[in-house]
Formats: sequence, C-alpha cells, structure tokens
Amino acid sequence: MRVPLVRNLTSIGAEESADVRILSLPARWAVVRRDSEGELSLRHLGTGKSHVLVIGTPLRLDELVVEIREDRAEEATPERLDIGSVSDALASEPRGESALRALVRTTTAAVDADIGAMLVLEDGEPVVAVAENRDGSPIVDALALVSDTIVRHAFVAAEHVRIDDASVDERYRGLPSVLGLRLRAVVCVPMTLEGRVVGVLYLGRNGRDRPFSKALTRDLSILSAMCVPLLVEARRERLVGRDTGPREAETKGDAIDALLVGDDASMVALRRIVARVAPSTLAVHVRGETGTGKELVARALHDRSPRAGRPFIAVNCAAVSETLLAAELFGVKKGAFTGATHDRVGLVESVDGGTLFLDEVGDMPQPMQAALLRVLERREVLRVGETVARPVDFRLVSATHRSLDDEVSAGRFREDLLFRLREMTVDLPPLRHRGDDVGLLARRFAKLAASEIGERAPTFSANAERRLREHPFPGNVRELRSVVRRAVVLCDGGVVHERDLGLGSLAAQAATPSIAVATASPEGTLDEAWHAFASGYAERALARASGNRELAATALGISVRTLYRLLSAR
Repeated sequence: MRVPLVRNLTSIGAEESADVRILSLPARWAVVRRDSEGELSLRHLGTGKSHVLVIGTPLRLDELVVEIREDRAEEATPERLDIGSVSDALASEPRGESALRALVRTTTAAVDADIGAMLVLEDGEPVVAVAENRDGSPIVDALALVSDTIVRHAFVAAEHVRIDDASVDERYRGLPSVLGLRLRAVVCVPMTLEGRVVGVLYLGRNGRDRPFSKALTRDLSILSAMCVPLLVEARRERLVGRDTGPREAETKGDAIDALLVGDDASMVALRRIVARVAPSTLAVHVRGETGTGKELVARALHDRSPRAGRPFIAVNCAAVSETLLAAELFGVKKGAFTGATHDRVGLVESVDGGTLFLDEVGDMPQPMQAALLRVLERREVLRVGETVARPVDFRLVSATHRSLDDEVSAGRFREDLLFRLREMTVDLPPLRHRGDDVGLLARRFAKLAASEIGERAPTFSANAERRLREHPFPGNVRELRSVVRRAVVLCDGGVVHERDLGLGSLAAQAATPSIAVATASPEGTLDEAWHAFASGYAERALARASGNRELAATALGISVRTLYRLLSAR
C-alpha cells in the first residue's frame, strides 16, 4: 500500500478509523510520528518500542515491510491496486467458499484481468477451488492450472511469479494453461500461513501489451496476506470443493474411487450406485452414522454430474442457529432486520447451476422445512425481506444420521419434504462393518499425516493393526483419521504401536453409557434421559481429548457449537 504522510501522526491498524487500514493487523498496530525537525519514527503499540524510519531503508516488523520514500512523479504512474476498496467489498461477503469466489471475482475486476483462480493444497497436491472468467462464468480448461509449472513454482518456492508475455517465454509458452486459456500476462501470488503456502491467487490477461506491473504484483501480495483467514475458514468449513474435477491423471470415474476408498463389497456397491445416479437430476438422500463419509458421497455425485464445473456448497444445518439459517440459505435484503446493513446473496442463489449439500437436514427447524419445500417445488428463492422471487437451478443432496421416518412419525419433520429429499436413497456402511478397510484407510491417513510434517509414512505393528480391527470406532472414518493423525505424531522409529493409538481407555469408556442406561431405574421423561446421556458422553469425550473442544467435537462427529450445548445442559 502506498500512502502519503501528510499528518504528523499516521495510525496503522485494522480499525475503521486508522489512516492506513490493513485488516490482517490488530485494531491499533502502530503510529508513524513526524517530529518538529521532520524526522520520522514508528512506534509499535503492541510492544511499545519505537523504530527510526530512514528514507529508502525498509523496516520489517511483524511480517510487514514499512518503507519511507520520497514523492516522485514517476513512481505514481505504475498500475496499482486499491486494496482498501477490495477489502471493503469482501467485508460484506459471506464466509466459506462464497468468500473465496468473491475474492477472485473482485480482484479479477480490480486489476482488469481476464481470468482469476484460487488454488489450494489437498493431500499435498494443488487443486482448483475457484476458477472464473471476468464475467463470472466458470473456466472450462481450469484443470490445466493444476499441472501448471507457474502454480507449482509459487507453491514450492513460496514467492510470486510474474510473466509479461507467456506466449514468447521459453519456460512457459508450451504450458497447457497458456495454450488452452490463451494467456499472455500472468501473475501468481502465494498465500502463506506460518511459513507454509496454503493457497495461490492466479490472475491472467490475454492482451500482449497489458503486463502486470511490479507495483501491482506487490499490492496483490499484500492483499493475499490479508485474505489468508478467508482461505483458512473455507477449509475449516469444508466448503472448498473439487469443482474442477480430480487431480493428476484421474478420470471422472476414478475420482469416485479416490474419494470413497475401500475394497469391502459394500464400498464397491456404493461406488457403482454413485456412478449410476450421479448423471441424473434425482434428489439424493444419504444415510449413515456420523463420520461415515456422507459429504464425500455428495461431492462424488457432484463431480460425476453435468454440474461438475459449477459450485458445490455444503451446509451443516445443525451448526447454524435457527435465527440465522434463513438468511444463510436464502439471503437478506438490506433493512430486513436489525443488523442487515446490506443486501446479501444466500447459499441457494450462490449454488445456482451446481449442487447444494444439506448435512444433518434432520436438525432443520420446521419453519425452515416449509421454506425449503417451497424452493424445491417452485425452483425460486425469496430473500428475507423481499417480495420478488428469483429463479434458481440446483441439485439437492441431503444427509442425516437420524431416521427421518421416525422424525416424521414424531411430528418433527414434514413428510412432504421427505418425499422431495428422498427420490433416491444411498446408505453408507459403518466402519466396523467394512472388514479390512480399516487397515487400508489407516495406512492412507498415516501417509497423508506424515507428508504434512515432512516425514516418511510409518508402518503399523501387528498389535496396532489388531487393535484397529477390534475397535468399534463409533465416530467411523472421521474418528479413525483423528486417531491415526495423533499416532503418527506420537510414534517413534517410524512404527505405530498399540500404545500410540490411545484406544484402550476409549473402548472401556464407550461401553459405560449403555450399561448405565440399561441398569438405571427410569426417572423423568425420555427426552431428559437422552440429554443426560448425551451430556455425559460429551464430557467423557472432552476428557479423552484433554480439554480440546475441537478435537472432542471431531471425535463425536458434531460441531463445537453442539458440543457446548451438550456440556451446558449437564
């Protein structure tokens, strides 16, 4: 960012009143002071230390570089990015995948690029998360970016790449992306977190006489650093989809095998069903215990369908409060309620042309069930506070660990909505019924966990493999992944032993609740008994996780919000 120093005191920070506003900094980060003799100094408000600023000498502080320069006319001519306006535009966007799309779309327009893309690392390999033309349409040949040397250089070297004309550059002119997308000028900026590249922002222009300036590239680097939290949050919410297909040389059919790993007959049958149902327009309802991979099935259905190039958005209905769910799904008109300071597009509109995955749909409150039914029947959405509906086209995939038939019988779920959701039902087997798949998945997770910390994949001792086969894994594949990741960190000598798994006490504690319920005399209502059991189970999970709420919630297959609710009910 280039800011003229016209005052004796110039504040820097994230708060709105700051003279130099950078959202990734603390609210009040530093103050630049000009004394009576014109000398400049920077006072770090966090440490209280002052640093003398010398013209032309950069000062690196908290991974930010501050440099004082003389005002020269020729320095004002290079193309620049108005970071403030871009960050303001992003501040009004929803989080998750929508925020990443907004980042790409807004930045592409701001720098007058023809294409924009966001790539992230999945299992150690780059994957296209967002890839759009300037008009917002998806890039047909976006998969070429995955094997792009430009992108891989940014990931490996952790530095930006700027190319004035790739069509005549000996290093890049033969790349699939340069040829397929007819690129000339390219800039690729890494997004780093704690010294590790977690994503790359990729921008391209087609005109030979329109290179990106060095100043603009520096501005993009600053913007990318500011937007790392958006990328991290999207990954945490599991909203970054594989919209552009599988990596490397995988075909669309092979992608399902990569997502739904397993040699058990039940998994072979599952992949066959997904392959047949995916090209259709049927609404699919996925049933299975917590942690069995319901979202993976939804993603496989999307990747194998004609909608594969369009958005895939996942929403956990149990993780969003009832008061916010309508706004999240359908959007909000400015002024509809207190706090609605701007129009906001809902997830149903954002997924237009793609696939909407509603996880834990059995937890959706009844008023929202009626609203969702209207959307499915009329294929139009009405934002909160508006009177004119907007047409939408999307495929719905839903999932739950509950029995919706029982919910209908209890009057908690609408039967007419169930008919709409369940045009096709896919049942997922629990991990304990998948035989040798436990060992296959454990080795796969160990390889991935080891690559994250730069180690070779460990082997499993005979006792460890036996313990994995015996454990019931109530949290299914999700629990197995957490157990293996922890064991990879704890093991010595490249071998995972039974003690590294930490499953001994878990089995004993898991058996306790059923005994207690079976022997206790009935007191109070059934609902009260269920809450008492669930709260106690959550407390034991938290104790096993040494007080780590996120780890405990992951092991239970619930959100941290739900875990808090269970603990508070104790």
